[in-house]
Amino acid sequence: MANILSDLRFAWRVLRNSPGFAAVAVVTLGLGIAASTTVFSWIDTVLLRPITGVRDAHELVALEGIAPDGGRLGQCTHPDFRAFQQGLTVASGVIASHTSFFNIGSSDHPGRAMGEVVSANFFTVLGVKPFLGRLFLPEEDRDAPGAYPIAVISHRLWTTQFGADPGIVGRAVRVNGHPLTVVGVTAPDFRGTYGGAAFDVWVPLSMILEMGALNTWAADDWNARFLDVIVRLKPGVTIGQAREEARVIAARIAADHPDTHKGIGAWMVPLWRASYGLQARLRDPLYLGSSVRSGTVDLLRQRREPFDGPRDFATERIWDAHGLGCQPRKGRAATTGGGLAVGWRRGHCRCIARALVGRITLPRAPLS
Repeated sequence: MANILSDLRFAWRVLRNSPGFAAVAVVTLGLGIAASTTVFSWIDTVLLRPITGVRDAHELVALEGIAPDGGRLGQCTHPDFRAFQQGLTVASGVIASHTSFFNIGSSDHPGRAMGEVVSANFFTVLGVKPFLGRLFLPEEDRDAPGAYPIAVISHRLWTTQFGADPGIVGRAVRVNGHPLTVVGVTAPDFRGTYGGAAFDVWVPLSMILEMGALNTWAADDWNARFLDVIVRLKPGVTIGQAREEARVIAARIAADHPDTHKGIGAWMVPLWRASYGLQARLRDPLYLGSSVRSGTVDLLRQRREPFDGPRDFATERIWDAHGLGCQPRKGRAATTGGGLAVGWRRGHCRCIARALVGRITLPRAPLS
């Protein structure tokens, strides 16, 4: 312990003798920590947990079509959705949604909002609770054009556009020019099922034509792929078991409808690997960036001499130029005396001292 305290005092003296470079390194370290914390918090929120405000999110998986060449088709047809909804015994619920834009209010000064046209069991399967009123009921899930002219709005839209008026429930509001009765308001933490986006309006699938999301009624169309399908697995069911049953159902659909589904299969993936949502657009670039970074680090390690401690490539050149590097080498240890062990210990103490200074003097990055 005495040796460590002595080395910390030595590290402090070295930093004090080079205040300019110490300040640059501390700022660099602090900014790097803040940026890393922000990025990883964002990755955790957008990529790893794309849906918030739902019950047992780990049980939710995305169901997607697979083309004959193995490519991902992503969305499913309405008849596909119904076939999987009725045939998946490993699922406690299957829901469908279609992203759309809505004009809220009078035609003179409408508000613009993003939302989803959804199957009526949408909120029940997700486990979303209402903040006001009620949500859609499973018995309202009928494939009848124009049935159930109702809507559910988000807590955000309720507060911003309707002034948090508790009398909104039961009121008729014009949505895309059609009067819809608002039956409920969602809890504040629910934002929809499209990762990285915040939705404000939900309308039943039976109203998809009135909302202008489709030009023709597609409940019996085996060609029109427009639905994002999410499956809630029963407790204890693995995604591998669910994939096997989905393959069987897809094969049966392909046999019954060879004109539209020949060679088309089905696949299930965790929601963060779904082909829709913001995470789908950012996932591959992050994989590429991670691979490039790993390859660069490996290359630098191969080209530089061996080192005895953890290396900070971003600031090592600055520290090395002024005798402050984190990586003590045999030559440096010899000039300070005490051999390799002392050099190794002092180098790590300098790293600790820089980290402590940065922790004290620089602001922390937000966690959300």
